[in-house]
Amino acid sequence: DDEVLTVDLGMLRDPSYSGLMDAARVLAGMPGMLVESGRRDECAAETAAQFASASTPRLLMLARYPPSAGGYVPHLDNDAADPDHQRGPVGLRACDRVYTCILYLQSGWSEADDG
Repeated sequence: DDEVLTVDLGMLRDPSYSGLMDAARVLAGMPGMLVESGRRDECAAETAAQFASASTPRLLMLARYPPSAGGYVPHLDNDAADPDHQRGPVGLRACDRVYTCILYLQSGWSEADDG
């Protein structure tokens, strides 16, 4: 099974989280990159609006997969028809998510590994 950790961005100032700072900066910068990408690539209006609605989350959900688990399995968990869509703390509800960003942090990973 994977291990999941929810981290408040403010906590990352603590030196004990220093190993996550570079990854957190990339994740925190994603909304701006999406907005700029939508402008630059002249994407469809609906897509541009979705990008523009993205903001830096206060909470990051991090997952760690053991080598035997094979990694992230693509899935849909942001379905408005799901009764749990708006359940939970703000920032962690499925309805609060606009995008998912996956960073592979293992050593030796290359683009040829896919993902």
